[in-house]
Amino acid sequence: MTDDALTTADIERLSQILKAAFPAIFRRARSRQDVHNQYQELLLSLAQQFGFVAVKEFKLKRIDKLRLGSSVDIVWQKNETPVLAIEIDSSKRQKSLDKLAAFENCFSLWVHYGGFSESEIRAVLRVSKNTSYICVGMANRKIFRNKACIDVSEH
Repeated sequence: MTDDALTTADIERLSQILKAAFPAIFRRARSRQDVHNQYQELLLSLAQQFGFVAVKEFKLKRIDKLRLGSSVDIVWQKNETPVLAIEIDSSKRQKSLDKLAAFENCFSLWVHYGGFSESEIRAVLRVSKNTSYICVGMANRKIFRNKACIDVSEH
């Protein structure tokens, strides 16, 4: 890793960390929002380990399809310049991908934990060439409705 930029090797390392964290995060979570919040907290702490400053709910300026006040879940910065924009979702949200596409000069990462097939996700991923996709695990809505403490390996 250089002092001021992420590399594709850094993105791969980050991907491995996020995937490895899913079983523990899922076990603790009571809802999809819990999973989302725990990933936000993890990404905030990882930014420092990678040498960056993280901003939670980074506000976007008005862009074509997006309303004023839209925000991206996490943005890693170096010297107040974005180096990585991250959206965390449990569903196929085109709006998330539209927000990531607004970041043309840095990496964009879509962290997904919904119960969708790779082909369904690829159909949604027709955005920017600089957007990477990580499926950290599968957690469909039915699981959370009846969840007491389910082990992710059962699903």
